[in-house]
This record gives sequence, structure tokens and C-alpha cells, in this order.
Amino acid sequence: MEGQFTNRTFDLPVKKVIKTIPLTNTISVKLSIYRFDLCEKERVQLASYTGVVKWYDNDRGYGFISTNEGNDVFLHHSQVKEKSNDKDMHEGEEVSFDVIQDKKGPSAINVQKF
Repeated sequence: MEGQFTNRTFDLPVKKVIKTIPLTNTISVKLSIYRFDLCEKERVQLASYTGVVKWYDNDRGYGFISTNEGNDVFLHHSQVKEKSNDKDMHEGEEVSFDVIQDKKGPSAINVQKF
């Protein structure tokens, strides 16, 4: 798995790049640089949306949001961005969020309650 990492906040692919920089003729420094490795298609899909919680299981920590455009998007409790510890979501609650294309389909990130 050398060179492949995951950003834990957004679950986006991150690529490790090692760069060697010479300081003198005999001394060089190796730097590890991490960068998001997204194709243009995925970047376009990161957009702000509003919608309502279709259903959410607080015990299991996941559910679905119905966007105002009519699409359903997966919601995981780790993506609920609340200042307090109250990350419970309830059916019919209005939220704003971004959408990324995950391996299993569209997923909500940066979810905030209205």
C-alpha cells in the first residue's frame, strides 16, 4: 500500500509523492508530500445541496438524505458537522451538504443541520 492513503475526514483518495531535494553535492533531503488524487469527474460532483433526512438510524449511525432534486444520498454519522455532540438526525430534518461519488454510490459529506 506504499503511496496510497485515505483522508479520514472526507474519505477521499490521497496520493503520497516522495520528492528528493539536493542541498549540496553530498546531502539531499527526502520530502513526503500528500495530495488529493481526484479526477475532474469527481471534483465536479463535489457540490452543495439541500434536502431532508429520508430516514436515519441513530443506533447504527447511518441513513439517507433526499435531495431537493429528488435523489437519495447515503449519510454516515461521521459526516455530520455539528459543534455540539448532538449528531442525532431525525426524519424530515432539513440539512445542507456536499455530495461525492463513493464506491457504492453518492455519499453526503459536510452535513449541517438548518
